[in-house]
Amino acid sequence: MRTYKAILSLVLIGMVGLSPVVIAGNTDDAKRQAYFNKWDADGDGQLNSTEFTAMVSAQFDKKGKPNAEAEAEKRFGRKDADGDGFVSFDEFTQKPKSK
Repeated sequence: MRTYKAILSLVLIGMVGLSPVVIAGNTDDAKRQAYFNKWDADGDGQLNSTEFTAMVSAQFDKKGKPNAEAEAEKRFGRKDADGDGFVSFDEFTQKPKSK
């Protein structure tokens, strides 16, 4: 049984891009990872500003809110904690610091 779970985990990691922690861990973490992966269009494990803006725009469209691009720019700046121009999954799941 243990071998079966290990093989299944490796298959899921390869197919879906989930980390072993997400597979074995908390379902909230798995949902966050899946949502993050949905918007990571190029599959590099981080969101660039275009991917992040698409995500925020979809959220705003769903709620009927205006000014998605301006809000996405502000949120991106808060989430990109290390200033590298990308939002990693770790940055994505952290509470933003006020700037």
